[in-house]
Amino acid sequence: MDEESMLSYDLIVTYPLPVAMNYEFSNDLSLDDIESLIVYCKLIQSAGAVALVSERDLSLRTGLNLEFIYGVTNDPAKFYRRFYIAKKSGGSRLISEPLPNLKNLHSWILKNILDPIPVHVASKAYHRRTTIKDNAKLHRGQESVVTFDIQDFFQSISVKLVYQLFFDIGYTRKLSTVLSRICTLDGGLPQGAPTSGAISNRVMFSFDQSMMKFSRDRGLRYSRYADDITFSGKNVNLFEISSAVRSELSVLNLKINNKKSRVLSASNRQIVTGVIVNKKINVSREFRLNVRQACYYINRYGIHGHARVIGFTEPRFLLEHLIGQVSHWRFIDPKSTEAQRYHKMLLAERARL
Repeated sequence: MDEESMLSYDLIVTYPLPVAMNYEFSNDLSLDDIESLIVYCKLIQSAGAVALVSERDLSLRTGLNLEFIYGVTNDPAKFYRRFYIAKKSGGSRLISEPLPNLKNLHSWILKNILDPIPVHVASKAYHRRTTIKDNAKLHRGQESVVTFDIQDFFQSISVKLVYQLFFDIGYTRKLSTVLSRICTLDGGLPQGAPTSGAISNRVMFSFDQSMMKFSRDRGLRYSRYADDITFSGKNVNLFEISSAVRSELSVLNLKINNKKSRVLSASNRQIVTGVIVNKKINVSREFRLNVRQACYYINRYGIHGHARVIGFTEPRFLLEHLIGQVSHWRFIDPKSTEAQRYHKMLLAERARL
């Protein structure tokens, strides 16, 4: 190997170089090519993400077969299992859970590409630094609370928006296409995939930025927990807020769910993402009643019997969902002995599965 080829090889080993100019691993790069690729690589690394060379590089880094990656990008539906869970507002929600190998690929993308990319301070879901309790506390004891819900949130975040996210990080068009197809299903984000929440937060960064400035200019508080948008404060102008939200969402081709838009005064029960925020924060009465009823029937008939009666096809997922709800109750109200009792009962039910 001559000196120039050796230099090319050493640099490619040192840097996870992308194929900005359609290069794969090669010992035939000129010094100018190498310099351009290193600049490209450092651009991605400056964002905190791992710089990839190509789909083959993604395969080597994740330990997943290249044919598997191509299979996912060509027909992603084959690599998910789908089921429905009941929604608290009625009806059901489709959950699309990646099968193990695809879930591992999503987890790698989450850890090595998405997690290092910052989210806006107003975004309170899907990252470790904040919780639903933090989101509720921000709006506690306010004169008025205004809430909006984004319609079909995950599904409405399109492949195009996901592609643009990866491209803006610095990846090539080809890699951005591959990564966006890996992370989407049926044209949007699958509810149940490890990457969906993180992607939604990064896609919504500009929206959060605009809404935060809008709020501060008017002395209001603003936060977003996934698809739940909340403003609070004094002298709330609903028309002005609604117009601003609709305008900024339209940039992303997103819409408000008009059925879930509310203005709540201090004289009424104010609820933010299911948490009462008037004075002391707590889960709602309806939440407690629903958990209480489910736990009663599980204690009497077992999780399989209860799931069968309500037409739920995944008893284990139902149980984990309820454990999560009770854990949420305990987190919001740590002193609740009722929540502690239900949590102990559900854990015992899980041990019997």
